[in-house]
Amino acid sequence: MDEDIVKNNNSTIDKEFNLNLDVNKFEYHVRKDLVNNVPAIHRDVRNKVLDEAYYLLCSIYQATYNKGNIRSKYLNDSLVHICILDHYFKTLVELKCVNMKKYDSLVRDLNNIRSRIYGWKRKTDDDIKERKKW
Repeated sequence: MDEDIVKNNNSTIDKEFNLNLDVNKFEYHVRKDLVNNVPAIHRDVRNKVLDEAYYLLCSIYQATYNKGNIRSKYLNDSLVHICILDHYFKTLVELKCVNMKKYDSLVRDLNNIRSRIYGWKRKTDDDIKERKKW
């Protein structure tokens, strides 16, 4: 369904929109899979995971609608949220709240998002350097 929406992956807007969809899907899976499976005794970790997933989504949207140094700042924020989520996922595995199969799936999605953000940030930084030359 999402592939039908985004037909032309060559333009920057479509890539950003596709990244937004992927982060939305990731956030949905975190809510669906983790919230129901994490026991109440570990609700502090569960709440922090949910908060970081929301903050990641928010940072991606803010990066989409800004340009230049501000976009680069929000992309950096997104990378920080991804690192924190990765840490919390490891914690949930150690607490035996998440099995390794679910962990692998979440980390794979997170790494895909991370690599796309790095590429977007690299392009944004190159654009900023080009503008400074003028």
